[in-house]
Formats: sequence, structure tokens, C-alpha cells
Amino acid sequence: MPPLTDKAASFARTETEEGTVGDVPEMVERVARAIWDAENSVDGDTIGTMIHASDVVQVHGDDKGIPAAMEVCRTIARAAIAAMREPTDEMRYAGWFNRLKFRGETDEAAARMAIEKVRDHRQSWEDLSSYRTSIDAALGNAEVAR
Repeated sequence: MPPLTDKAASFARTETEEGTVGDVPEMVERVARAIWDAENSVDGDTIGTMIHASDVVQVHGDDKGIPAAMEVCRTIARAAIAAMREPTDEMRYAGWFNRLKFRGETDEAAARMAIEKVRDHRQSWEDLSSYRTSIDAALGNAEVAR
């Protein structure tokens, strides 16, 4: 697969009834839509329905309530994605285990080597740098190689 060469390829155009409101990083939009569509545990309504029925509509009016409610979901999505900027050891282990399995290692060998990678402080900095760059890109904050 060729590398992305067009920054716009990683962004989703956000359309509303009033038209385009701007570029939103694709991952932010995906997470925001997942939040919007998620059923809440209180009454089974979607989060989007709850936000739309909240003060957001009263403040912005019915005609702008849904776009404003979706922007609340995008704000929540950005916070959720940013919270993942620091990978857990479990996430690093899973990444290394899968990478090593893909290279042909047995389960036992991959598990042993993945544990060693997670414990290696030098590797930790490399993993963190790579992971943070990915999260920054998902938030639309990183420069993508062109």
C-alpha cells in the first residue's frame, strides 16, 4: 500500500444540514459517531439522543442542536483518543506479541520476547514515541510524511 501523500485523505468532511462545518480528523469522527450511537445504561437511548435532549438544544436552538450535540461528541472523542496517548504495558505487549508472531515466532517465543521488549526501558521510549505519534496523527496534530 503506498503511503498517504494527501493530508486530506486522513480527514473526514463533516456535513450538516447547513453544509460543511470543516475538516475533522477521521479517527475523531469515527469515535464521535460511536459515542453518538452508543446506548446509555440509564434508559437505553443513544448518547446522541441524550446530548441532543440536553441543554445543548436549549442553548443553540432546535435547528442547530444536532450539529452542536455532535460537536460535544467530537470533544468527548478527542479526550478519549488523547487519553490513549500513553500505551499500557498490556498494549505494548500485545503489539510486540503480534509483531513477533507475524515474523514467524512460536507463541512461547513471542510471549517471552514480548515481555523482554516491554521490560526494556530503551525499547519503551521507542514504543512510546511511535505510539504517541500515531495518536497525535489520529487527533490531527502530527505532520504526516508527504
